[in-house]
Amino acid sequence: GRGAGSGGRLLAHLELAGYLPEDITHVFLTHGHPDHIGGLVDGEGRPVFAKAEHLMGRVDLEFWLQNPSPAVQRALVPLKERIRPVEDGEEILPGVRAVASFGHTPGHMSLEATSEGKGFFIFGDAAGHYLLSLRFPQAYLGFDMDKAQVVRTRARLFQKVSEERSLITAYHFPWPAVGYIRREGEGYAFVPAFFEF
Repeated sequence: GRGAGSGGRLLAHLELAGYLPEDITHVFLTHGHPDHIGGLVDGEGRPVFAKAEHLMGRVDLEFWLQNPSPAVQRALVPLKERIRPVEDGEEILPGVRAVASFGHTPGHMSLEATSEGKGFFIFGDAAGHYLLSLRFPQAYLGFDMDKAQVVRTRARLFQKVSEERSLITAYHFPWPAVGYIRREGEGYAFVPAFFEF
């Protein structure tokens, strides 16, 4: 199914790429919203990625377990003993570290990967909307739980990745959702990876 609480097309796309659920070794959860945790368990409540280590920011994990939504009851609660809480700056794999990006949810976490001196920043939902949030960094979106904090987080992270010229992705940016953020006037602009600047 494709509704809330489902994994959407994730497993089908993984299979097209040549991977089965048992091939997955790590699952990093940026936050506890339904569209980010819905595919963790099957219809019987069993882990979909049974061999994987599951990781999630400690602050967000604690928040959702104390304030469980129906999706959390279905997906996170059955897996809570399998989820390893991580902290800001923690290296979760060689060259990959968790980065606090609180605001969209109380403990939202992003990822930063570095290889051969180049950076790749995975915002999750911390970047907001690819036009509105960049052009008006002082704005927030309806799904942002802490409006003031998410504005501060975006200001910090947009400045960081634009200055470092890091390749980025953000989960709700348009295809190909991989590119760069550059300073533009009082705000920023998203430049898809197939454009050079």
